[in-house]
Amino acid sequence: MVTRGILRNSGVTRGQIDRLLRNGSLRAAAPSVYTTPGVDLSDPGVRCRVATLHAGPGATVSHESAAWIWGLLPAPRPTQTIHVSLPVGRNRAAVPGVALHHRRRMVEQIRAGLPVRPVRDTLVDLAAHLPVAELRYPVMAAVRERLVEPDDLARAPDLPRRSSARWRAVVQEARAGAWSGAEATYWRGLVDSRLPLPSLNVQVDTGEGLVIVDALWPQYRLAVEVDGARFHTGMDAFQRDRVKDWGLYVGEGLVTLRVTAAQVRNRLPWVLDRTEQALIQRCHDLGVVLKYRRPGSIPQEFRC
Repeated sequence: MVTRGILRNSGVTRGQIDRLLRNGSLRAAAPSVYTTPGVDLSDPGVRCRVATLHAGPGATVSHESAAWIWGLLPAPRPTQTIHVSLPVGRNRAAVPGVALHHRRRMVEQIRAGLPVRPVRDTLVDLAAHLPVAELRYPVMAAVRERLVEPDDLARAPDLPRRSSARWRAVVQEARAGAWSGAEATYWRGLVDSRLPLPSLNVQVDTGEGLVIVDALWPQYRLAVEVDGARFHTGMDAFQRDRVKDWGLYVGEGLVTLRVTAAQVRNRLPWVLDRTEQALIQRCHDLGVVLKYRRPGSIPQEFRC
């Protein structure tokens, strides 16, 4: 992949470039950006490289496209837009399937051989237009993969004012310990319902080894696992989860409930209702007091 400028600086004349295009040795991927015929222009990595070459020196992959390169979002489909940021004052011709964003402060890192916005800057870019229900997924993925620390998210100097409310929400969820968008959604639902809050992603020693519990109420000996398809599909995962549940019960006396990430996303009121009932039942089993206040209601106390 090469630009017209690189070819001209290498001594290739305009006439030679035109002949290469006519005989099929080169083909235009974007204005003044050329590839050989065997390159798959539907490949997302190729599309990102074409877009940055078209935008010129200093341009970086950004927004959803950068989030994909960092492993925080799925790969863009051939029909989805590739996002690139470039310095203020530089103009480039519009290219179908490419969105150009102008920035006063340009910072880049190299990832997969491509210039890309740093992780925190990428997430700030997403916060400008994604609703919080979608924003929390790439944010928590970045925290889980240790690409950024929750406290680092709080320092976002370029955050637009219109994004501040949703940004504060996801930072709070990350600081609470969420490692996935589903866990963050569940924790936020518990906060809004004013149910007792669990500790998230707690390390527990079952006597047979250390395990991580997604949500833990130690005082009520209750654990909730939020199972996503990525780590909980197939017989091996099924067996592993059952061994974990028995270990938590036998080793620590913890009752474990499991919900799917899809249930948290699509049936959150149902999940919260079942959580409330489980807390009440554990209170009854243990003979302890459960106090909380649901929105719009008087404080409730269950003395069991």
